[in-house]
Amino acid sequence: MGPFDHLPDVFLFVKDAEHRFRAVNRPAWEFHGGTSPAGMIGRRDEDFHPPLLARKYVAEDERVMAGDMPLVDQVQPVSSMSFAGCLT
Repeated sequence: MGPFDHLPDVFLFVKDAEHRFRAVNRPAWEFHGGTSPAGMIGRRDEDFHPPLLARKYVAEDERVMAGDMPLVDQVQPVSSMSFAGCLT
């Protein structure tokens, strides 16, 4: 994803209407334990996060896709097998 691959604290991703990842930048796929974008493409938040957090992400995605709520300058709780905390 071009220049967004070089911003270590920025996760950039694109999801489809079924909430599957279609594109991800390097920091996102590395954080989620991948060795390439292929490890995330076609998968969903519930494949990477605890159920409560995955449901939160899906609900936010649905609001954004409906055009009701842009997510700007938001701190997101994140967790993976190797990290739990907040990223901005």
